[in-house]
Amino acid sequence: MERNLLYRVDARHVVSESFADEVVAVSFLDGSYYSIRGVGVEIWRLLCIGADVDRITAQLQRAYPNELGLREAVANFVQELLNHSLITAAEESATSTLPDVLPDPAGFVPPILEAYTDMQDLLRLDPIHEVGEDGWPKRVAVPSSTDGDK
Repeated sequence: MERNLLYRVDARHVVSESFADEVVAVSFLDGSYYSIRGVGVEIWRLLCIGADVDRITAQLQRAYPNELGLREAVANFVQELLNHSLITAAEESATSTLPDVLPDPAGFVPPILEAYTDMQDLLRLDPIHEVGEDGWPKRVAVPSSTDGDK
């Protein structure tokens, strides 16, 4: 991962909702959902508007000037998001100015990404595209390894 690459949330396959201290993101690629907490909420917010790792780090350093290892924490978190296909490289920034990051009164909390797979079967159902005469939701048939032998 190059730190000055631009990233964006992959809106083709990911939806998210921001709450006061958490972002919940759902990936329709694998049916997983994610909890983003700590300073990860701010990183996600800045990624949503097209910021690169350097600009995100700069914004966070203004809010947490004494935090050591901030650049590494941001880079590692962005890499985690990439590994889970929640973000993708972007062509250009969506914004020239970034909003300020306000420090958390409780202090710096490293970015946290937790993955949950317990609802994968339900989230893989695609009621919009798999509606037929028999209704929906309809499970997409996954060919077994023995289907090719017939």
